[in-house]
Amino acid sequence: MDFIIGPWRLDSARETLEGEDGPAPVGTRGLALLRALAQAEGAVVSKAALLDAAWPGLAVEESNLTVQIAGLRRCLGDELIATVPRRGYRLTVAAVPVPVGVQTPEPAIAVLTGDDDPERYFASGVVREIIVALTRYPGLRVIAANSSRHFRSEADLDRAVAELGIDYALVVGVQRAEERVRVAARLINVASRAYVWADRYDRELTDIFSVQDDIAEHIAAVLVARVARAERERAKRKPLESLLAYDCYLRATDDSRIWHGDDFLAAQRMLEKALSLSPGFPPALAAFALHRMSSWVEPKGRPDWRGWEDRTPLEEAVEAARAALERDPFLPQAHLALAWALFWLHRREQSAAAALRLRELNPGFTDGRLGFMLAIDGRAEEGLALLRRVARVDPFHTPMLLGWMGAAQLLLDQPKAALDALRDCTARAPLWRLGHLWRAASSSRLGHGAEAKAEAAMVLRIDPGFTVGAWWRLHQFRDVTRAQQVAEDLIQAGVPAGDY
Repeated sequence: MDFIIGPWRLDSARETLEGEDGPAPVGTRGLALLRALAQAEGAVVSKAALLDAAWPGLAVEESNLTVQIAGLRRCLGDELIATVPRRGYRLTVAAVPVPVGVQTPEPAIAVLTGDDDPERYFASGVVREIIVALTRYPGLRVIAANSSRHFRSEADLDRAVAELGIDYALVVGVQRAEERVRVAARLINVASRAYVWADRYDRELTDIFSVQDDIAEHIAAVLVARVARAERERAKRKPLESLLAYDCYLRATDDSRIWHGDDFLAAQRMLEKALSLSPGFPPALAAFALHRMSSWVEPKGRPDWRGWEDRTPLEEAVEAARAALERDPFLPQAHLALAWALFWLHRREQSAAAALRLRELNPGFTDGRLGFMLAIDGRAEEGLALLRRVARVDPFHTPMLLGWMGAAQLLLDQPKAALDALRDCTARAPLWRLGHLWRAASSSRLGHGAEAKAEAAMVLRIDPGFTVGAWWRLHQFRDVTRAQQVAEDLIQAGVPAGDY
């Protein structure tokens, strides 16, 4: 039997301790000690039992055990093996048994809010930031905030396991009183319900970023890999300049909002207030950039929408994203906003560079917009694969993901799969123009004339001035042949051709 011990695999067949960077320099006696500790399932192992495990049938001094334990700590880290005075030693993390030869997938983790959080939006915001921080570390499958927010504390653990397919749950309780915040975090192995790690932080509210990053670093160290010095430096963020600005930012990005109409304008006002209070606050700058992009891409029923020809919101988004990155070069939302804005400004190489930088810095960060950009840029297969990955880490994904998947599938000449996704998309997001547009094209290609005409009419109801020509100029498709077929499908459905 092999064991997974934090970031390490104790390989019985090869008699090695494998880590992210290869085998650790541990001898046979050290491995025997580690195996005995792993088999104890977190219980204390006496010194006598450990001596018998490593030196069977031999009478040796206890100092030999001390030397071997010290060697293990140098390799594994001091925190993984605890000394229990006058009793022995124990592992501080769960040792997960794995049959010999079985490859282990990335451990899946969901971050849940606690039951006793009096300010739900604030606690959800802190949890969302911890989720983003966890995506910095490769080897973890981190469930997206959009899905994990449907579950709370240990009470929902069984349901979270069934619906999210997780291996671990990180339950985070958040309470704030005036200018202080208390965060209690506990990591649970869902198979055994054992606590793998727990800690409590009582800090000044201005130190909340440090708390979030400390928690993410501990989880990464326990589950997947030793945290390199460079990653520690990357995680250091400046303290908050304005508590009210942070509060406005959390309210504006509250996942429970519906992103159209009055809610959309309320979020815009909150972000503007946050930036007036703290002009250089990177998360608010990144959120503002994404908000400006969203306000440009879709009308959302707003009478002030000026159409795609007005590029002012795009330039504002680029400016805000770059300002965020000047202050926090590792912020994934800022890289995403920059890539998204540059893409629609038709600076495709710069956009691709921003997206690549995002993936390098945050390997676990996923967003459907990245997949949709790939599909439009002539890499529909790659884009669809990325969109499916987003669906795996976000089972409760937004309907927009279905729209982007349907677009990629139609570009790959998979109209039946595209239509299935797009019907679901438009049922869940009845005012989202993109979903109806690509559904019109898919149903037209399949010969569903009535459905295609109804969807084309819905596109024009949302945006009366919409034409295929304007859509064609905006997208600048790389694979012209496939895109031309979609354009013809739209015209056949009844969407005005314009100057196409």
